[in-house]
Amino acid sequence: RIGDGKGGFRAIPGMVLAASSWPTGCRFRERCDVPIARCAIEEPMLLAHPQGGAVRCHLAASGEATTPAPRASVAGPVP
Repeated sequence: RIGDGKGGFRAIPGMVLAASSWPTGCRFRERCDVPIARCAIEEPMLLAHPQGGAVRCHLAASGEATTPAPRASVAGPVP
């Protein structure tokens, strides 16, 4: 819950796409700070998050760190 003292949600930059305009793969990849090639071709599975709730991210599923990098440092264009 927002405001429960446990932290909050970080805003994702960009505009929310209409369901009819979702890209292939991860629907957040064009707004993500750390997109990887797999995001363009495969939608991530919904997984339980160890701190509660759920997450849908290839990096979280693989156990890789998901610390956001500045957009300018992301290697290559986001497909």
